[in-house]
Amino acid sequence: MESALLVHYDIEEVIDGEKQTKSSVKKIKLTSLSLDSDVQMVAQDVIDKCKLLSNSKLPLVMQTIEQILQRAQGGARSEEEDGEWESNWNESNRQAMDRFMGESQSEGLFDSSAHSISLDKLESYLEMLYEDSMEDKIKGTFFILQLVRDPDNLEHLIQNEQFLGVLTRLFREEANKSMDLVINIVYILFAFSNFSSFHESMTEYKMGDMVVKVIELELKRDQHRKEEFDKRKAKLGPEELEKETKKLKITEKKQDKLLYVCFHVLLNMAEDINVERKMKKRGITKMLVGMLKRRSPELLLLTIAFLKKLSIFKENKDEMRECNIAADLLNFVPAASDEMTMAVLRLMLNLSFDTGIRTQLVKDGIIPKLVKLLKKAHFRHVALKLLYHISMDDKCKSMFTYTDCIPMVVNMVQNFPGIYPYPRTPKPEALTPNPQTLRPKRNMAQNFPGIYPDP
Repeated sequence: MESALLVHYDIEEVIDGEKQTKSSVKKIKLTSLSLDSDVQMVAQDVIDKCKLLSNSKLPLVMQTIEQILQRAQGGARSEEEDGEWESNWNESNRQAMDRFMGESQSEGLFDSSAHSISLDKLESYLEMLYEDSMEDKIKGTFFILQLVRDPDNLEHLIQNEQFLGVLTRLFREEANKSMDLVINIVYILFAFSNFSSFHESMTEYKMGDMVVKVIELELKRDQHRKEEFDKRKAKLGPEELEKETKKLKITEKKQDKLLYVCFHVLLNMAEDINVERKMKKRGITKMLVGMLKRRSPELLLLTIAFLKKLSIFKENKDEMRECNIAADLLNFVPAASDEMTMAVLRLMLNLSFDTGIRTQLVKDGIIPKLVKLLKKAHFRHVALKLLYHISMDDKCKSMFTYTDCIPMVVNMVQNFPGIYPYPRTPKPEALTPNPQTLRPKRNMAQNFPGIYPDP
């Protein structure tokens, strides 16, 4: 895996006498870095090649490179794997969003390639939002959506009071008339929600409240649509039933896309704990638990990540227990993808501190599934923590005897700190200490309270 340093810096520009600041990131690849490299020489080479770094940053660069080498050597394995999962989730999240936006463009009424979309034409796009025709409103929001895909345009748009006013008014009044219009507007809000500096303006215009109302409306529509389909299903012929089923799946897929973006906007805005409390009062936890029955992998992955964030608070955890979340989560262990499985395990780990949820998981058969996951190194550290929490209950300890858990854990202890797949036995020489790695014992009283590096 290639290592790299990310240098964050700000660019100050003066345009028409007005000072503007723009943040940017420069990636420096460490192609020559290896376990045998001289950290100081590598750090000095980075500073020499990057004009953004001065010699005063040499200690910081050295410290960062040392952390990279420690991770490469296997230090803090569980944290590294957790970080890798977070990175994979963010990457898959970005890919899902790009794919959804691409689908919206291909399914939409307009092709952006056929129009010259520019920030200079913003006034004309806003005028379309005042038209009586729904097609013009969808067209105007679609053009604005292409503008917000460029982060450099966001600052200019958020400062335009007419833009925020007409967009929120349209969202509030027309949300129940056209799903295409709502999808375009929610995508626009999502672009702003990715930056914390815009959250205050979004809260001021109550955009989060409007997104929650859209979710509530779509859930009612979905329930009504399925009830009507169940009533008509017995009266339809084979061809009509197939046609209606296909139509229902297309509508559900489109709705999943809308719900995905709505929940993503709320997840971004939930960085503020006060905003998260307001979401809790609106029943966001119950909505998310209901999303676990959907089929969209992207929506499920986002839902689990949101639930994990909420689960650190006792009130949310208790509400999840009342919604019987344990039964829904067990369906994803194991899931079709490693990212989904890891996300569910991490959520279960948070919830396993609750005795009621832990008991329900054991009753539904979580122990055999976790034991199977012990054979996969990627899930091992989370599965072990979950099994440890379960073993705290005396009633559950006897259940471990009917699985391979005990011999597998013993094998891991014997092979530590080596990383061997089960059930490989350790080599004799692996158990012999290496004289070069032995260090003389140091007197703690001599070092206290100072911090001294090992010789």
